Amino acid sequence: MRVLPSQDWRIPSGSWIRWLLASYMQLIAVLIQPTAIDGDLDTKATLIQPWESRPYQILVWVCSDNPPDIAATLSQLEKQIARRAELSDPSAWNVTVKSAPGGWRSRLLAFTNDRTAVEGLAEAEELAGFDKLIAVSLAHQDGAIRYRVREFDVQTGQWGALLDRRSPQSVDLAANVYEAIKRVFMPLARIDRVSDEGEVFVRARAINACIQSDIHDGSISAIENSPVWVRADDRFLPIIRKVDRNGDLAQLEPIPFTFLTVQDQNGSRLVCEIHSRQRSALGGRSSKRAQKLALVIRPPELPTQLKLVSLDDLENPLAGYEIFSRSPTATSDDDSEFLGLTDWRGMIEVPPSEDGIRLIYVKRGSRALMKLPIIPGLYEQVVTGVPDDEARLNAEGIAQGFQIEILNLVAQRELFQSRIKMAIKKQEVDEAKTLYQLFQRLESPQDLKIRLANEESRLKNSTLNQRERERISDIFQQLLATVNTRIDGSLESELQAALQNARSTNSDVP
Repeated sequence: MRVLPSQDWRIPSGSWIRWLLASYMQLIAVLIQPTAIDGDLDTKATLIQPWESRPYQILVWVCSDNPPDIAATLSQLEKQIARRAELSDPSAWNVTVKSAPGGWRSRLLAFTNDRTAVEGLAEAEELAGFDKLIAVSLAHQDGAIRYRVREFDVQTGQWGALLDRRSPQSVDLAANVYEAIKRVFMPLARIDRVSDEGEVFVRARAINACIQSDIHDGSISAIENSPVWVRADDRFLPIIRKVDRNGDLAQLEPIPFTFLTVQDQNGSRLVCEIHSRQRSALGGRSSKRAQKLALVIRPPELPTQLKLVSLDDLENPLAGYEIFSRSPTATSDDDSEFLGLTDWRGMIEVPPSEDGIRLIYVKRGSRALMKLPIIPGLYEQVVTGVPDDEARLNAEGIAQGFQIEILNLVAQRELFQSRIKMAIKKQEVDEAKTLYQLFQRLESPQDLKIRLANEESRLKNSTLNQRERERISDIFQQLLATVNTRIDGSLESELQAALQNARSTNSDVP
């Protein structure tokens, strides 16, 4: 039997008391860590928790234009909102409700009309230790209280959709505002990896904090009505968050026109499908300096204005472009929904859908130009550049005209060929000669090819876009192939030989 070398685990006699005392003090320090009370956040205790169980630290700022009846109930309103949040799910989020500081109150009230009013909010000292800010603006309008609620996610620097509602009775205001807070809340997730097949593996924050066990039978269930819980119909907005060597934020890159839909869920782990305007939108690995995050988007059922501008000139709106919509779950047999044409401003309204997300297809002529995933209601307006394919569209129209000319020329040549051969067969050489002269007046294949080359050159010179020039070349290459296939270039010499042979065999022909 092999004997392992012995190790002396004994503590020196003079230091065992100090060792025991130090261990005891470390245990006490862990057990008595302070919790978030009255807005005093314990961020260290939060950071040591795993991502799946780490609760959100939420700051709610209530601001109003100070009408007397709202000001009188503001303190009570804040307490009621905080109480409802605690009863809803005390484990997954800690909600602190306060009146907005004076320096931010007026800026938040103006934010709806002026987005620059809240620049620098992420660096505000008041948000230190918080994950999210939810701004609640109250005002009187037409005998009711208008409340506007919007979330700001500190880590990604993203504002969510604006929820704009009215409460006819002030006694219901706390309940109404709290429901709005739940609606605008955007759970955060971390993108772990993307498979070669395009599956996106995501891990949601604080999901495990929404799991509860029944005290009677020990069964485990999820608090699915918690705003923190990620549902099957939720959509994610992916964001790349980059930091410098010191860990300070260097850059935030929301990926435009890119969203994730949930395909499968197992606890905090989700498998998602990506819908994007670009290929490999989430390509590359995550690192300590470049973290891939995703926000759940639950926008109100409102439309979004889509505006198309030219990639060559962003000040040039594109009118008359066809806009179609499809569901992410649609099959190839399902028809697309035609939403209409962009107006003179290059704009069209994209209405909300049951899926929460629309796959928008921009089309002009016979060509689909772009696919744009859009979540209606997330933004009031989205603008995207589209290749200005005026030259390509002109080329398509000209190509259609050439196609008709080619078919007419083929038909006429075949008709003359048939009549000339028939006249020769009947030994009507003069008639055959007259028909041949008329045949020679038709445009020759060589002349047609020269016209095609000239039109191609003219259209390609009308655009600087290399891709458009290549598409124009493809169009005219197809036309040239049609000419070579359908028009027999040797027909003229063939008919001439047949006519000369008829003359030589017919003594009546001089």
